[in-house]
Amino acid sequence: MENNNTEYRELEQMRQDMAKLRHSLQEQKIFSDKMMRHVMAERSSWINRFVKAEFLLMIPILILGLLFIMRYMGASWTCVIFTILFCSADAVWDAIINRLNTTDFTTLSLVKLKERLLKQRKMRRNQMMIEVPLVILWAGWFAYDLISNAKGMYQDFPALLLVIMIGVLLVIGIVIVFNIYRKMQATDSESLAEIERLQREI
Repeated sequence: MENNNTEYRELEQMRQDMAKLRHSLQEQKIFSDKMMRHVMAERSSWINRFVKAEFLLMIPILILGLLFIMRYMGASWTCVIFTILFCSADAVWDAIINRLNTTDFTTLSLVKLKERLLKQRKMRRNQMMIEVPLVILWAGWFAYDLISNAKGMYQDFPALLLVIMIGVLLVIGIVIVFNIYRKMQATDSESLAEIERLQREI
């Protein structure tokens, strides 16, 4: 009888130990999930700062630069207004695409977060495919507009040299934008890989 009681106590102790172990593993998974989400949010936070900078810094600087060009070099109002609207539309599109914020990384389910990241990457890719050809066309029009409406000393400025300068600036601009695009896509890819890892652990 005493042996049975001893075995019972041992079995009960084993059950308690297993329950504690399961609880500990569950807490570790929860902690791992929270930490990973925090890392993803921190890693992606630069994208939100970049989008805000477009509205607070880039667009105002662009407007001032275009007004300067129009005043001293001779760009037309039509070209200046179109350029401002085009760049503003691009900034708005960026804001629509990159809507994930730090709170979303900690509150959305892994499935929903994964869907949002995949959609974000796809929309960003479509944006590049649409905007790059449009920017090339715009650069041609902008060069023609400057040549046609040149003022002061720029009236004697060689048209070919102006076209070359705008072409070089266009290439530099596209390279910069493409690098930002690649960095954004890579940031989302890293988050997606970590979500896959978290889903396998559940």
